[in-house]
Amino acid sequence: MPWWVIEPGLRPLYEWLRELWSEGERLPVMVVVAWVPEDGRPLLAERELIHELLSRGLPLLNIEAARAGWQRSLL
Repeated sequence: MPWWVIEPGLRPLYEWLRELWSEGERLPVMVVVAWVPEDGRPLLAERELIHELLSRGLPLLNIEAARAGWQRSLL
């Protein structure tokens, strides 16, 4: 186990990253579209963005949904 994985609870994350890398040298990406203060309810802001994108007919960036040929409707 690499030195940066101190918490045993992070082992599943480490294994998932290794699996992604072994499947064509892929790594996860997080796209930050806005900063929301902690007291600004960040999960609500995220949900609102998801609904806005879906209402405009834009797909979510989800490779697993693309592989399966479907995207779960959140609206």
